[in-house]
Amino acid sequence: MVINYDLPIAALTVRQFIDLLKIFFPSDSKEESEILDKDGFCELTGYSMDALNKMIQHNEVPYYKGQGRKKIYFKRSEILDWVFSGRVETKVEYLNRKDTEFVNHMERRVS
Repeated sequence: MVINYDLPIAALTVRQFIDLLKIFFPSDSKEESEILDKDGFCELTGYSMDALNKMIQHNEVPYYKGQGRKKIYFKRSEILDWVFSGRVETKVEYLNRKDTEFVNHMERRVS
């Protein structure tokens, strides 16, 4: 598709618009796969292969072994859950939690 920079976007057909989206945002089939190998894990998370191997050795990351027990696989959804499970609370959340704990403690002392 030849891109004409003088053509208004509103003048594009749906097909032309979809073709442009595919040019600027190509789909990556690896990224959409639910099953990942070690390379896919590293690409998804940004961890190095050495760091991943250490986490596997210490059972710090959810993984599966294949039939031959040598190949290691990961479920994309489980890895994303694992990555986002270590959320750190904000200062405001921390202060609100501590305020609530203090109020509860004071109410128990008065009762």
